[in-house]
Order: sequence, then structure tokens, then C-alpha cells
Amino acid sequence: MIQRDKISPQVAIVGSGISGLAAGYHLAQAGFKPVLFESRSFVGGRMSSEAVDGFIIDKAAYT
Repeated sequence: MIQRDKISPQVAIVGSGISGLAAGYHLAQAGFKPVLFESRSFVGGRMSSEAVDGFIIDKAAYT
């Protein structure tokens, strides 16, 4: 019998907000290779921080 190397399928995740990051984590734990695609230069989506006048301002989604 021929043994094949175990192949971990890649999964594309569009957006690296909290849901995309959580999906990537859980997929990696399950043996997949998640690939995150983000249009911005930072991860976190609407959950992020910004430096303003020497202060760190946390941003979050408004619901």
C-alpha cells in the first residue's frame, strides 16, 4: 500500500476581524492551513487601537 503524506488543505479567510482571526485559529487547530486576506494594513477589523497625541485609543464596533 502506498502511504501519502498527510496534506493539510488551505482555507481562505477574507477579513481579519475578530471572526476571521477566530476562524483561522480554530481551523489551524483542526489541521487546516488558514490564509487570511485583509485590505487594511492591520488586523482586528473594528476592534483595533490607534495612537492619538501619545494616548492609545481603543476602537470597537458600535452596535
